[in-house]
Amino acid sequence: IATSDTLDLVISMQEKSFSKLQNIEYLNNLEKKVNTLQLVSKTSSIGKIIKDTNYFLHKNNEKYNRIPKNKTIFNQIFSYLEKKSKGTVTSWNTETHKTTRIFIELKEFSSKQIEDHIEKIKTYIKDIFPAGTTYFFSGSTYQMAMMNQYITRGLVRSVLTALLMITII
Repeated sequence: IATSDTLDLVISMQEKSFSKLQNIEYLNNLEKKVNTLQLVSKTSSIGKIIKDTNYFLHKNNEKYNRIPKNKTIFNQIFSYLEKKSKGTVTSWNTETHKTTRIFIELKEFSSKQIEDHIEKIKTYIKDIFPAGTTYFFSGSTYQMAMMNQYITRGLVRSVLTALLMITII
């Protein structure tokens, strides 16, 4: 049985934000940067679904393996996914399209590297998305990495404090 560790990144903007081409392009740009991180094996989001649908509708022509640049085509694909493919959009976006998710699949678990990657992703979000965009990480992998780092730092402090006390005595 194979398992994988995933980080869940939740991003929020104004209502209907993640049904608009520009914001899906922001999401796609973020995914491209996140996919360059060492621990990341792949990401999934509504942006990837739209990109894959565009590619499929153009008979797997590599030229269309992207988010459509044309707003009308983008809106048609988005509408198609909402109406014909029940659950596809709502599995990524809230009903108001204010919030979306990115699943970040990791190659391995390293709490220190995960913590470093999270800091980089925070920087990417601030660089790509407009001011006022909020985000948070969730999921068991995120919680385990943060707890592990918290415990490790606490243990190091305890050992150093004990050594200091022994030295003083």
